[in-house]
Amino acid sequence: MLGGYGLAWLSNRSRKPAEAFAVATEEWHALMGSAELVLHSHPNGSPVPSLADQRQQLATSVPWYVKPKGCDGFFFGDGSPEVPLLARGYRWGVTDCYSVVRDAFWQLRGIRLKNHPRDYESFRRGLPFFDSRFKKEGFEKISESIADAKVGDCVLFKIRAETSNHCGYVVSPGVMLHHPSARNTYSPSWLARRERLERWGFLPLSVLRWRHD
Repeated sequence: MLGGYGLAWLSNRSRKPAEAFAVATEEWHALMGSAELVLHSHPNGSPVPSLADQRQQLATSVPWYVKPKGCDGFFFGDGSPEVPLLARGYRWGVTDCYSVVRDAFWQLRGIRLKNHPRDYESFRRGLPFFDSRFKKEGFEKISESIADAKVGDCVLFKIRAETSNHCGYVVSPGVMLHHPSARNTYSPSWLARRERLERWGFLPLSVLRWRHD
């Protein structure tokens, strides 16, 4: 048992079991009908979910728990234990800037935005993740001035980049909730915070509003 969960062990058939896992199709489908959680380890020590982890978690529609070598394990995916919006540590793909905006919409407004797999290295190279994803989620650009941002809006920023690479949620007049990116994919002391929008107004930005507001 793990925290009330009964465990069903699956054999890792990957040729490189320290780097990836592969499960027989029949075993996987036999369990997925009743599974409530998928647990696996990261023997190589990676403290964040891989792109494959993120895609498979969405495909299974249940939370995943990953235990990396050398640091605490973590949940990710809808249905995972909720974490506070403020003072959460940074973990790419789990508690990053998109995650805190997504969680704010859910915890404060009951709106469930879709999660989207995202690769850290591709994102650093300028992948236009935000510019496309927020549009698909039903947001429309209303302004390029923070003066027009209202509570409930999302703000996208271009930080030394040609495409938007940071986002925040306007949580009160003139104040946004966001999670600044850490220098590494995992930094438990790098926390989500509230900041005055005016401190970020010098950057190229877009104010987005959910179309149903």
